[in-house]
Amino acid sequence: MEDIASAAPSREVNLLTRDIGAWRAQFPMLRRGARWVGVPEDAEFEGRLARRVVTDISVNVLTVRGPAHAVERTRAHVEGDRGDDSVLAAVQLRGSSVLTTDRGAAVLRPGAHLVSAWGAPSRWEFPGDFTLFIARFPRSYVQFALGEPGAPIGEGLPASRGAGTVVLPFVRALARDIDVLLGRGGSRIARSLVDLFGASLLAAAPAHPGALFERATAYLESRVGDPGVDVGAVAQAVFVSRRRLQGEFAAHGTTVTGWLRQRRLEGARADLADPHRRTDTISEIARSWGYPHPAHFSRLFARSFGRAPRRWRRENGAQGVSQ
Repeated sequence: MEDIASAAPSREVNLLTRDIGAWRAQFPMLRRGARWVGVPEDAEFEGRLARRVVTDISVNVLTVRGPAHAVERTRAHVEGDRGDDSVLAAVQLRGSSVLTTDRGAAVLRPGAHLVSAWGAPSRWEFPGDFTLFIARFPRSYVQFALGEPGAPIGEGLPASRGAGTVVLPFVRALARDIDVLLGRGGSRIARSLVDLFGASLLAAAPAHPGALFERATAYLESRVGDPGVDVGAVAQAVFVSRRRLQGEFAAHGTTVTGWLRQRRLEGARADLADPHRRTDTISEIARSWGYPHPAHFSRLFARSFGRAPRRWRRENGAQGVSQ
């Protein structure tokens, strides 16, 4: 067994090697912080890797000929990499593999795919030759699906039904011409790929009353500090029209902007009373909750809570920097 060290990803990697050491040196860019199990140095082995990185989305195609092996991510690896909130989406293009997490074991046969959280221990077993497509991206991009009750996170989803019938052809085409990601429109193709994985996860979750509201508020929660979030962005993220989204929030007695405003102001109020943030200015706290203009924040805060932010901070025991 060998621990695989972390490395910063290159925007473009093409590798064909029979050197297991060279392969291990590239593998952490897919599974940063992991342990390689199996494949002795003298084993017959060939690894081919194509990687393209577009902004914060990494797309990888791996083809391996060699004996059975596994990649393990232990709890120690997870603890050492707490800042990484990435999500992995994988499509088995050839051969098979088994990914085991705390949610159970997912068997991937040709055409099947899965979406799995990176911040958890796992063991990925490869019984023989395989080709695997892996995309890695920030959790926030698919939070609308990850927050859905019953979402099959880490479970194998077949190509024969549901969104799998759309995911597989898209991924196969991308694997054949991965350089399209580096051309004009590549970032949109990459985001379309991520959206497909999120939609697949969402489609496979059991439907229940209030699901849309929960998805929308989960997305808002993930973007709560972004001042650019609006109704259109939320509707696009949860795959519904603006009218449908606004109707859902109305059924819960609020509006999209009203819910977001209340969440931000409550979060800012809590931070103003937090002694751990007493060295932060009121303006810094306001910005962290999506309010770049201090005067506007102060007016909204006073209107909602009956006193100005500075007075609230003073009266609640977290004396700090005023402005």
